[in-house]
Amino acid sequence: MSLSSTTARQQFAGDGSTVLFAVPFYFETLSTDVKAFKTSSAGVDTELTYVAGSSPGAGQFALVSTTLTGNLYTAANVKTGDTLSSSEKLTILRGIPLKQTTDVQAADGFPPETAELTWDRAVMMMQELRELIARTVKFRAGYNTADVSMADPSASKYLRWNSGATALENVSLLSTDGLQVEKGVAALGSGITSYAVTFVATIADASYIPSFWFINTTDSNPIIMSGIVTAKSSGGFTVTFPVATDTANYLMAWSAMGDPS
Repeated sequence: MSLSSTTARQQFAGDGSTVLFAVPFYFETLSTDVKAFKTSSAGVDTELTYVAGSSPGAGQFALVSTTLTGNLYTAANVKTGDTLSSSEKLTILRGIPLKQTTDVQAADGFPPETAELTWDRAVMMMQELRELIARTVKFRAGYNTADVSMADPSASKYLRWNSGATALENVSLLSTDGLQVEKGVAALGSGITSYAVTFVATIADASYIPSFWFINTTDSNPIIMSGIVTAKSSGGFTVTFPVATDTANYLMAWSAMGDPS
């Protein structure tokens, strides 16, 4: 039998009532070749368990209304034991075991049906692999690269390219690897209308974005301080205040991060 369709996967949206979903591909074995996954509204996939017959229970599916043509099922419906809501989805895909089960003996003859089923299995396996590869992250065709490695999973870490763009590595969200970090806390004093921050070591250029905030845990009714950066260089920056500090109890914490000079 020829395989004119390349489909190996189909997804359906639930509607709160439908439990029959058409299988869009040929397959050989009822118990192993069809996989069904229910996706919740939160995006969590749960694989349903195949059961023989026509009465699946919760978390199960059956294959009904099947048509066997030669050695392949050419039509079938997945019947779910659960009714999918409008926020849920059902994904059906073919999953033929990656095995070669044909054993040809010398002088045993090679019936056309046996040959064709062997070829059909091989093509269906390739279609499944193509469908699986289509859901992976790939480099564009024009990108030349050697093998790229990926770090082992690490809790609460994020992936990024290393400095040589040859591997993915784990880093913390606030990782400062390779960056110069300048920070400090300055006592402003009374009657101050600006403050000039001086870095311990210069940053490569003035493209960094400085951060600053004010602290006064002493006065009972401190001024709500604000400021604006009025000067910036690789060696530091100046913050100007709209009003002068009214006591000597104000602190300004600050930080800046950039490439080292």
